Amino acid sequence: MLTILEAILLGIIQGITEWLPVSSSGHLLLIQHVLGLEVPYAYDLLLHVGTMLVIILVFWKDLYTIMIDFLTGKLNSYHGRMGMLILIGLIPGVLIGLMLYFVARSYFGNLIFLAICFLLMGVFLIFSRKKAYKLHLTMRESVVMGVAQGIAYLPGISRSGSMLGTSQYLGVKKQEALLFTFAIAIPAITGAMLFDLNALQQSGIGIPAMLAGFAAAVITGYLSLRLLIKIFIGEALHYFGYYLLAVAVLTFALAIA
Repeated sequence: MLTILEAILLGIIQGITEWLPVSSSGHLLLIQHVLGLEVPYAYDLLLHVGTMLVIILVFWKDLYTIMIDFLTGKLNSYHGRMGMLILIGLIPGVLIGLMLYFVARSYFGNLIFLAICFLLMGVFLIFSRKKAYKLHLTMRESVVMGVAQGIAYLPGISRSGSMLGTSQYLGVKKQEALLFTFAIAIPAITGAMLFDLNALQQSGIGIPAMLAGFAAAVITGYLSLRLLIKIFIGEALHYFGYYLLAVAVLTFALAIA
């Protein structure tokens, strides 16, 4: 049974690493291994819902306008068009996510697999820099970024890192890339949570521990998201690639120890 203190610790780790491009699920797995904790996969999804609320807190004006313009058919407006692109981007994300879902579950506690994913994510970020970010988000970019989101179902692959890194490879304008990345996360995380709702109910984690971890994830996630926005705008995302290479080496060492 997960204690309240353990739940808070995992919530803090989730909040910090959810938005920084380092993979929250990967770090949760690593910490659980080091501390000898056995936490159900569904609890990881619960913490993701906590950090999803942070998106609403930070981007609520844009999200509200996207919803209104899209539902009223104002698809030529900036926000209405963004809503359409989010819907398009969700299609490859969901399809790939479903294909990788059982892979992620099967290898969720495998440190060798986790280390490989950390390594690939690190290399990807290091080479994601581009001199100019001038392109408006189009259907092509939304599909490619949607694919990146689907791949991030694998532990060790950061959702924010894969999507924002992909936007840099493509040269998408930073503000558009940020809004798309975080707006599309809401239906993606909600869908994943509903998909595993039964597993969460059968996880055996007490309500107080769930609430404590959830609150910790929301508070630290808010600070983490604000920090990520500054890092991305300041073109410093690639530095996290070197951090992930070090984490990959550490994970390999733990796996063979």
